Amino acid sequence: MENLCDDGNPDTLAAIVAAGAIPELVKLLGPGSLGDLQKRAAGALWTLAFYAANAATIAAAGAIPALLQLLRPGSTTEVQEMVAGALQSLTGYGEDSRGTGQPRCPS
Repeated sequence: MENLCDDGNPDTLAAIVAAGAIPELVKLLGPGSLGDLQKRAAGALWTLAFYAANAATIAAAGAIPALLQLLRPGSTTEVQEMVAGALQSLTGYGEDSRGTGQPRCPS
């Protein structure tokens, strides 16, 4: 999933969202997942959140509290870096493109 998101192709990202991947990625952020799965899920959400419509869907799926939990002690630095990136994308930091269909942050 993370590799599919990394290609940055808007059509690919739209297909991922349409397939219902966001709630599943949020589930992978939970305490029952291994750190590597949490890192990859956060990375995929980071990329998906570059688009404003996806960011709203990600937030509605409960990702923000789940991401914040991963910033606590016990998570690896790699997980925390991906989480920080995802949270940054969710805030819309960077070039504003709400409604334009273009990434808000460089990929």
